[in-house]
Amino acid sequence: MDDLDEVMRIAQAIEIPSVALTEAEIADLMAFLAALTDDTAARGRLGAPETVPSGLPVDRP
Repeated sequence: MDDLDEVMRIAQAIEIPSVALTEAEIADLMAFLAALTDDTAARGRLGAPETVPSGLPVDRP
């Protein structure tokens, strides 16, 4: 976004309260995020489901 005024209007419209996290909570969140992007997850060790709740087709590699 190149329009600083627009960026500031968006920032001021955010109504999410600040959350204070402990160092341990931050470490837990970082570990969780790393688990989503590690090599094992990237290889899809859990595999693809046969079906999904929407009923849409599941792409197979």
